[in-house]
Amino acid sequence: MDFQPSPRSAELTQRVRDFIRQRIKPVEADYWHAVREAAPDGDWSNWQVPSVIEELKAAARAEG
Repeated sequence: MDFQPSPRSAELTQRVRDFIRQRIKPVEADYWHAVREAAPDGDWSNWQVPSVIEELKAAARAEG
């Protein structure tokens, strides 16, 4: 049995890995900082998505 990923699957996997390494990892600390600032007392009833997430979503859409 051949358990190798298809060429398309391998390409998508590499693109996701690259996106994580180049876009997500560099702003991970900013994300957690924004999360802690939004609810310093731990009350998550008024959760807000940090702006860095919206920026990452836009970048992901732009890259396909």
